[in-house]
Amino acid sequence: MKQVSSTYLTPNALHVLIYHHFSLAPHPRHHAPAVKEARESFIKRGVLHPVEILGSVIRDDSPVRADHRIFKTTELGQKWVEKLCRTTCPEA
Repeated sequence: MKQVSSTYLTPNALHVLIYHHFSLAPHPRHHAPAVKEARESFIKRGVLHPVEILGSVIRDDSPVRADHRIFKTTELGQKWVEKLCRTTCPEA
């Protein structure tokens, strides 16, 4: 299994990861630079992958139907989200 580097998640990256784990819709801000950067980082790290639509993958750099790009967590991404969901609230 691919190891994810020990970098911290920004609030935006956390949102992108959780959004793509729980939603099969394109991210509402998929063209925003911060969303693209987080998504590309997760893809390189093996955390997200593009989902096939009607038998073909719509690549991130594809100008065709860019509004329909959909990404989903890999097994590694799923485990990361599950671990995040088990995080307890810290004491005040």
